Amino acid sequence: MKASRQARTDAVRVSPLRSMLRQAGWRIEVVDGAEVSGMDMELEALADLSTCDRFGLKGRGVAAWLQARGIEFPPQPNQLIELDDGLVVARYGETEFVLADFRRAASPLVDGLRSAHDEQRPDTTYDVPRAHGQAAFGLCGAHALQALAALCPADLRARSFVPGDVLQTLCGGVSVQLWNLTRDDAQRLVLLCDVSVARHQWAALHDAIVTAGGRAGSQAAWFAR
Repeated sequence: MKASRQARTDAVRVSPLRSMLRQAGWRIEVVDGAEVSGMDMELEALADLSTCDRFGLKGRGVAAWLQARGIEFPPQPNQLIELDDGLVVARYGETEFVLADFRRAASPLVDGLRSAHDEQRPDTTYDVPRAHGQAAFGLCGAHALQALAALCPADLRARSFVPGDVLQTLCGGVSVQLWNLTRDDAQRLVLLCDVSVARHQWAALHDAIVTAGGRAGSQAAWFAR
């Protein structure tokens, strides 16, 4: 267990879009054990957040396990909570949760919870890898919802898709999860999809955002939001 844990800690997380972004001339640097793209660009609408840390938990004991550690979580499925320390707790179902941190390349918050779960291995919960199996894209600013509305059949109007919502839908014909992290009228969304369709999804989002008047930009800038 210790050897495998050390190997995972030392590994550099890379995005499924790594080669495509490099070919497009994007600057990519290693920050706190993860590759971060677009360090020298302003963030306007779209950023690749695939290297941000996250993991999932399933089982009837997850809610009690989180509560015992003082971690607040949504009372209902298909909701999320963003805590003041940057930890996002999303609830997909009664017994399925995802923990994520989009503010930094390496998250002591997520890694600490993952380590605690690895060490304790409760009988009523099990972990579900998320960081390696999914791509994650961040959208913000005035063009975000306009671009998504062109690709998603779901109703994304403010009265239907409110801050704190988690939505399972299609985007560009691909199954995705949308997290609404909007706060204080600053529009901020995260889209997650299977890593196998990451390039397709990025291309669809990029085209929609450019058409709406925005552009892709820095993952590093997203950390400051």
